Amino acid sequence: MFFAEVIESAINKTTVEVTFSHELDKATAENFTIEGGKVNSASVSENKKTVTLDVSGLDYDTDYTLVATDLVYKGEASGTLSAKFSTPAVTDLWDLQVIPGKGSIEANGTDNTTVTFQLVDKVTGEVDTNANDLVLDLNTTHGALAQKRATIQNGKATVVLRSEFNAKGVTAKIDAQIIEASGDYKDLIGEVVGTANVQFTAPGSSEVDAVYLTAANTNEADRVTLTFDKAVSVADFVETDVNGQLTGVLRTDNTVTVTQNGGTKTPDVAGFLPGPTKNTLVAVLKIADADDAQANEVLTDNSDVKVAVTMQNSAGQATDSNQEFKFTDARVPQVTSVNPVGLNKLTVKFSEPIAKADFLIDGFYNLEDDHFSVEYGKFEFDTKSKNFVDNRNLVTLTLDEVNYEESGEDTLAGYFSAGKHALQVSKIHDFAALSDDNNIGSTQNLEFNIVANSDLAVSTVKVDSPNQYRITFDKDAKLDDTKVELQVYDTDAKEWVAADNGKGDLKAKPTISVNKIKGDTAIEQYKVEVEEAWTTLYQTATTNNNYYNDKYRLVIKKDGLKTNVNGKTNTSDIELPLNFAGSAMNTPDTTSPVISKVEATDIAGRYVVTMSEPVQDVDSDGKLAKEVEFIGKDKDGKVRTFKGEADGYTEDGLDNKFYVDTDINSTNAAPGATEYDLIKDLVLKGGSENWTLVLKDVTDDIGNKAATVTKDFLIKSKELVSKFEVKKNTTDPVTYAVVGSKDGKETIEITFTENVGLTGVGSAIDTANFQLNGADLPTGTSIALKGSNAADTIVITVKDGTLKEGSNVITLGKNLVSKEGKELTGAYAFTFNVDPVAASSDDASVTEIKVDGVQATVDPTNAEVYNVELPSGTDLTALTAADVVATATDSEATVATATTADNGTTWTVEVEAEDGTKVTYTINVTVATAPSDDASVTEVKVDGVQATVDPTNAEVYNVELPSGTDLTALTAADVVATATDSEATVATATTADNGTTWIVEVEAEDGTKVTYTINITVAP
Repeated sequence: MFFAEVIESAINKTTVEVTFSHELDKATAENFTIEGGKVNSASVSENKKTVTLDVSGLDYDTDYTLVATDLVYKGEASGTLSAKFSTPAVTDLWDLQVIPGKGSIEANGTDNTTVTFQLVDKVTGEVDTNANDLVLDLNTTHGALAQKRATIQNGKATVVLRSEFNAKGVTAKIDAQIIEASGDYKDLIGEVVGTANVQFTAPGSSEVDAVYLTAANTNEADRVTLTFDKAVSVADFVETDVNGQLTGVLRTDNTVTVTQNGGTKTPDVAGFLPGPTKNTLVAVLKIADADDAQANEVLTDNSDVKVAVTMQNSAGQATDSNQEFKFTDARVPQVTSVNPVGLNKLTVKFSEPIAKADFLIDGFYNLEDDHFSVEYGKFEFDTKSKNFVDNRNLVTLTLDEVNYEESGEDTLAGYFSAGKHALQVSKIHDFAALSDDNNIGSTQNLEFNIVANSDLAVSTVKVDSPNQYRITFDKDAKLDDTKVELQVYDTDAKEWVAADNGKGDLKAKPTISVNKIKGDTAIEQYKVEVEEAWTTLYQTATTNNNYYNDKYRLVIKKDGLKTNVNGKTNTSDIELPLNFAGSAMNTPDTTSPVISKVEATDIAGRYVVTMSEPVQDVDSDGKLAKEVEFIGKDKDGKVRTFKGEADGYTEDGLDNKFYVDTDINSTNAAPGATEYDLIKDLVLKGGSENWTLVLKDVTDDIGNKAATVTKDFLIKSKELVSKFEVKKNTTDPVTYAVVGSKDGKETIEITFTENVGLTGVGSAIDTANFQLNGADLPTGTSIALKGSNAADTIVITVKDGTLKEGSNVITLGKNLVSKEGKELTGAYAFTFNVDPVAASSDDASVTEIKVDGVQATVDPTNAEVYNVELPSGTDLTALTAADVVATATDSEATVATATTADNGTTWTVEVEAEDGTKVTYTINVTVATAPSDDASVTEVKVDGVQATVDPTNAEVYNVELPSGTDLTALTAADVVATATDSEATVATATTADNGTTWIVEVEAEDGTKVTYTINITVAP
């Protein structure tokens, strides 16, 4: 017998997918039943393991049980199987998007824009073109919409929004909700809503050319799609280099801020991808690694999200716009393919970005037993393509070379055997599943085929200099440095031998080192270096011989090269001649190195210098040039010279590239100033952008020294213009120099790129220019410079208990200015972490107060006063202190015994916080009025004619209707009794004699009931 492995949540209330552990012979609608619903048809997928059911009669957001009977697998009947599933909520399936045609219009009373309302199917992400005749109720806080109602046809509706006059400009919030619908759409009424903002800019303002956010939405928890009113590009939010290529560093003048749950959650933006249209971008959120728990702030499923955008317009003004939406992810992730990479890796592709999953190979090999490692794809900036690359939907499984070993004679540890294999993927979590279990994908079993491959990586060698050689492989490979040998041809013995004393003209044995090169290249490279000077090895001074008198080769000994994709090693020696045509080993090296290229880096004042050949340290401190100079002209044409220093090789493993810095202390300026500051100042004041780099005493690895080498390059003024903003961290240019601490006292330290202003409305020491966690700084806060030599850093000191343990947000006023009067640019809100400390709490608040089990409510004018009304008949004098229960917010706080001085009408309770802070709460107690027993009526009418009360019985009424009235035609609606008390209930009138007599019952508030009799006659 086989079994149903998983029943996924319904795709919608008319479609349910069922996944089985084995392939089915067939399945029809008759094999399935759902209590409360009907299965109309069943469709089996190509893999024969998934059955899609078309169903009817189900409700939204409801639990159901599916029963499957008499399914057949390889001729064997299944018996009865069952599993539970849930239909999604209506808000999980549809989104009402509000999209302004323009993000801003002038507040002149005449400017206008269109506003489009569209119903989007969240599962497909497309407009639901089947949606028709859905009536929307529309509202705007400013301006006027051409229609108060709009009807969706083919999924969309459009109205015109006209601005209103406002000299300063305002923000119009547009709201829409569905109020009329039919069929399957009737469940959307009052549930599916949408909102958007349009800026009404001040008349004549230059803000009208700015770009505004008009919509934001997503169905994936790790990203948000942004729609703007004009075309945008990734470069609008990411810095570019001198060639206009992206650098991967987020801009600080144009920013995107994502918040959730009222601002308590603030995910960081990691980067951007182009959107589906020219007006859209995708902001991808940062995902935490093991060392960055703060960044693990993906969106929480089924909650509100706000996106705020700040962008500069053509006048350099910062313009803000924001949009809100409700994030729901109704889709579950699926595996779409599994592909072998060589014989030791699998690439698993999913339908969307993945947070985690469990993997099982061939029913046995797993992660827990270290049979393989799992690497989840990343969203990151690719320095080679100069673009952000998104691989979060990919997972790579790499077999362990020790722990993964299949049974069989021809198997190799760490590698698949040829043939078919199975991969099971279960507990598939997209990022929404981190907060919503309904997003965990079903278990899937997939087959993949391993094709036998015994190809060995092909080796080639390049001679960079007589002392350095580069071995390159055409595929991923590993070189054993102990099995690489430098050989020389022995002309006497006529054979190749290890380079050693007395072999050829050698007088000493060369020492070689083998190191992997860390470049961006996709192929593997190793650098082989002869560490001694050849003139020493040959004793050229006495023999007049050198390396070019002999023939050399590199030999990779047997099993010295492993091809990683299949584990194969070379079964014989690999010979790589070094004396090929054009090799530097053939002729004496008499040429000194020269500079080939000077390139700016992302770090101000740092350049990468590429030499024509490898160079070596000039002394023991690691410098690659004894002196470095930058030469340029000031605005008067006077030649100026500034010092620099060579700062070591770059990290690509080649000895012909190294860093040169201008950022060294200057003796020609104020303390703390650098050569870079002086160069920048010179260029910005009109000096030349044409500069010359001078290196003195540069030596190649054979010993040729260049006394002086030069290279012309550009220092462009537009790249030097500084901005007043919060400083980025040098080690991580995506984060900022904002630090929170609870060490002794609670402080927030902020470092700016320039010295801060201390006076006027833009003062950096004015507490009014800051907010903490969405609120003003608390009373008693102080702000000071960090020190007399740190006028670019402020320290905000707040009272104990203000900073939250963990994540906090400090928001800066946009009116802050530098000491020189520059306005603050870039980001204004910053997240920082505060480590927990063992400090006593001053929290003496309460979460609730109850009197005799009844919840009291806080007084709207005083948070220390509570009011409660007890049921009618309660004896306040009988209340005791045990009946008054106050619950402290902090578990360490102490609640005293309640007391009363007026026989239970007023009680007081004192709460003492952990640090001794005390708060006294007053509870005012009243008793509810008894319910009314009034079941009387003020009047009775029959067919509009007033009845009169019988003089002998107040519960009997008489009425005479006009001549010709047919009493049998009277209905209960014609008999109207009006209760005296508005809280009383009047039942429907009844008759037992064809309308001659009617009975009406009235029930009072306290349950008292009176039955009234109405006698009817007809006038002759």
